[in-house]
Amino acid sequence: MQFQQKKSIYSVTRITGPQHNLLQFKVPISGEMGLEKPPINELKSPSNCEPLLIPKQVRKHIRSGLSRARAELGKLPAINEIRFLVSDTGPESIYDELAYTLACHITREIESSNTSAPPMLRGRW
Repeated sequence: MQFQQKKSIYSVTRITGPQHNLLQFKVPISGEMGLEKPPINELKSPSNCEPLLIPKQVRKHIRSGLSRARAELGKLPAINEIRFLVSDTGPESIYDELAYTLACHITREIESSNTSAPPMLRGRW
């Protein structure tokens, strides 16, 4: 897995042979508050590829991964939006691990940062 951050967007990508997945969390910038239940939005492929994922299943697995991260960490980074590419490959269950890993990664980044960082949420998913 590979992590990236561009401004307020944290991304995790997974590429294994012909399979590929992208998950993004948009975190609040200075002065913004995170949402208790941020929307989970589908990104369309720029090349208009056919959807390969079942969005409802992806959302279920993202929520599961975030719940698992909260149970382990006791908190989650504040998130304003969650995004995934509907044209990525399956299985949908991989988004559980992607959400968990990205939430843990952002939490570690925030805790080790000496600069202003997005707030953390302790609420339920």
